[in-house]
Amino acid sequence: MVWLRAHWQALLVGIFVFLVGIGIGAAGGGSSKTKTVTPKALTVTNVSTKISTVTRTIKHRPKPPPPPVAKPPPPPPAAALQFSGNGGKDLAPIHVAHDSTLFWTNDGDLFSLNDPDYNVSVNSQGHSGSTFVPAGTYRLSINAIGNWTISIR
Repeated sequence: MVWLRAHWQALLVGIFVFLVGIGIGAAGGGSSKTKTVTPKALTVTNVSTKISTVTRTIKHRPKPPPPPVAKPPPPPPAAALQFSGNGGKDLAPIHVAHDSTLFWTNDGDLFSLNDPDYNVSVNSQGHSGSTFVPAGTYRLSINAIGNWTISIR
């Protein structure tokens, strides 16, 4: 009790400060207030927090199409196969790698070119001409009056 008589004023000040603190907390004397609401409505009052909103527009960019697949370049044209002669002649087998054209000339009155498999056949009294030759292997037999030339390209 001696202590209480000596310090009663300090004790009263402590109790007073304690009660004021409780009162401030209960009264919401701060800068913001919290209120519990039901999900149907939301009411916020006395909000002192600054809110900044950043809006960013994101554009959908479709994927670019894949680059075109490069086609291999066509093979270089093969050197023309060329033959010449006078009169009749049987040529060694000829391999034609791709579809081609056979060009011929003759300075006589008759030109005849045949393959025994009948893949190519020319009979003409003209002095020049051409014919389609599909890719393949040929055994050409030429019969002509005069000088002749053949070029396959």
